[in-house]
Amino acid sequence: MSRDDANFARAVELARRSMEIDRRIVREEFLTGHTIVRQPRHPDRYSVFPANAWERPVTPGFLPWSPPEGEPVADVALDGTVTMRNEPHE
Repeated sequence: MSRDDANFARAVELARRSMEIDRRIVREEFLTGHTIVRQPRHPDRYSVFPANAWERPVTPGFLPWSPPEGEPVADVALDGTVTMRNEPHE
């Protein structure tokens, strides 16, 4: 298993564990899956965001809003199913 594969597997596991916590603290109608994003400055590293992280919040927060940076590479559904997004063509 390459370093990139191991990092991706850790990101998937993090997304799945995060959803287990979300189920305990978030009302059911507000649950979303998660999106795994390749970090722009470190292509072998990944970040995990709620699937709705790219939507501007309805109410302003304390800090200015900006969408996550990076390339979304996979979606993790509420049941833990991972769906890869199409890889960009070089």
